[in-house]
Order: sequence, then structure tokens, then C-alpha cells
Amino acid sequence: MRSCLLERWQKLRGRRAAGDKRADAEALLGDIEACLAPANGKQVTGRAFALLSQYYVGDIPSEAHAMIFADWREGLSGLPFWALDAACKSYLSGRNCKKKPQPGIIRALAVEEVTELQAIAERIKQVHQKLGLLSDQTQPSGQCRIYPQAFIKSGDTTRHA
Repeated sequence: MRSCLLERWQKLRGRRAAGDKRADAEALLGDIEACLAPANGKQVTGRAFALLSQYYVGDIPSEAHAMIFADWREGLSGLPFWALDAACKSYLSGRNCKKKPQPGIIRALAVEEVTELQAIAERIKQVHQKLGLLSDQTQPSGQCRIYPQAFIKSGDTTRHA
């Protein structure tokens, strides 16, 4: 069953409230963008190695291993580590876990993980830009706080299943 996102609008009371909302909007977007920051090459290689170590690999030269992991790094670039980790765990617990995974399969699973958060971030940007609550350049806070409703701070937005 798909969940839907409902939005509740509240009137801003005075200039002080608008300033607080601007700070909240910028902090919220900064947190989301930090969560969506791509994993570095070492993280991707490490996660791919952990995933592939579950499967038998015959004797192959170290150059071939390097090329394999380069393919994995390229295939999974641009995605956050938590999404890659969740995708690998999902693959290992799925029906096809007996088959050796390919980068494209893991990428598709990871993209599914981040799609909803990306859509929420985009919607927040649209709404807050229309209301004039965001500056032109919102900077990520550098902290990724993932919890069930990471994108809901003020209670203005609720999720229903």
C-alpha cells in the first residue's frame, strides 16, 4: 500500500514567525541534503566488497578485482551510503539472493531508497521558495539524522498510510 503525503498550511504570525520559519526551512533542507550526500569511493568499494564476499569467487588476478570494484564504484556513484547499505541488505534478504548481484540491480534498489526523500526535499524547496522562506543557497548542515520522519520537524506535514 502506498503512503501519501498530506500538507497542512498555517498562517505565519508576524515577522518574527517568518524569520523562524526561514531558519527552520533552511535547517531542514540542509539536513535532507546532508542525508542525500553521495558516498565516497572508499565507502562504495567497501560495501561492494562486503556484498560480493557473500558469493564464491574463483581465483582471479588482482587486476581483475580492481576492475570489478571500479565498475561497482562507477555504477553506484552519486548515491548516499545509507541507501547503498539498505539496498545491499534488501538484495541479500530477497528472493534472488542466491544469484550474484550486479551494480545495476543494487543501484535500482538504492534509488528506490532515496526517491521519496528527494521528492520531499524538492517539494519543501518549491513551497518555501514560493513563500519566500528560503535563501537562494541553502547549505547542508553536514549531519545526517535519519529517523522515521526526518523531514517533519514543525508538525506542519504528516504522513498517513
